[in-house]
Amino acid sequence: IDGKQRLLTIAGFMNPEGVEYWNNSKLGKGLSVRKDLEGLTFDKMQKDFVYEDERRAFLNADMRCTVISNSPSSDVLYDIFYRLHSGSVPLSSQELRQALHKGPFADYLMAITSDLQPIHRVLKLNEPDARLRDVEMILRFISFVLFSQNYKGNLQRFLDDTMGYITANWEEYSEPVKQVYSDFNKAIEQLERMLGSEKIGRKYTPGKGWERLNKALFEVEVYCFMLLKDKVINSKKKLFIEEFKKFCGENTRFRESIGTSTSDFEKYAIRYQLFCDFVNETFGTDIPMLPLNSNLSNQ
Repeated sequence: IDGKQRLLTIAGFMNPEGVEYWNNSKLGKGLSVRKDLEGLTFDKMQKDFVYEDERRAFLNADMRCTVISNSPSSDVLYDIFYRLHSGSVPLSSQELRQALHKGPFADYLMAITSDLQPIHRVLKLNEPDARLRDVEMILRFISFVLFSQNYKGNLQRFLDDTMGYITANWEEYSEPVKQVYSDFNKAIEQLERMLGSEKIGRKYTPGKGWERLNKALFEVEVYCFMLLKDKVINSKKKLFIEEFKKFCGENTRFRESIGTSTSDFEKYAIRYQLFCDFVNETFGTDIPMLPLNSNLSNQ
């Protein structure tokens, strides 16, 4: 239930061929207490009598583990993780997801965010986010583009289920995921040319100006701009900014849909519907709403 990386680290150190977890299974540099052990491998510890005391201490060390059987739900696992970390800094939802659904998809998400990406400019970061907010926003977008019809109103469960499903079917979904991520980046770059990165995902309030990042607004903006062509965008830049300010200030239903409790299914459907309608009216396009299972289209 906790410490999986630590267990694999030790197992990979002792059996590098059987547990392929280390790139080079030896103690690294920078040890603060036993600098004399830097570069030591387990094989050398076993064979060199000089390390007999260290070998005995290492092999006799206690490791307490708890194994949960009967396949508990992910909600139970989340709760356990949070309780375990309540004495320090709790893991973020995405950090938990990376642990619960370790595999090629989790590795892909970490790999693409290991260097600075467009999402980092939106988040005003000079380096990848330590709490994986960047990863979760990318996962959220991929999930809704590929599986929006499965959304039932519980965002955490939806993202968790999607991550597990893509991980289990990575061979089938690797290319669609990579395509969506490419479109995601292009859409952010389109929005940067239109608004500037400091205004992406920020609603405009008359008298207050541009507010802080709103993930719900960011998501629908990227979705719509992903489907707009460059020529259409460039022709109406000034018009869009002015109309967007009015839309944010005057459309109370949309403001409510990106306010509190944004994971609510009805609010999801409303904000996609209203923002798609706004973009289509402004640019003269026909962007389809995500296929959410909604009956709100005529309201």
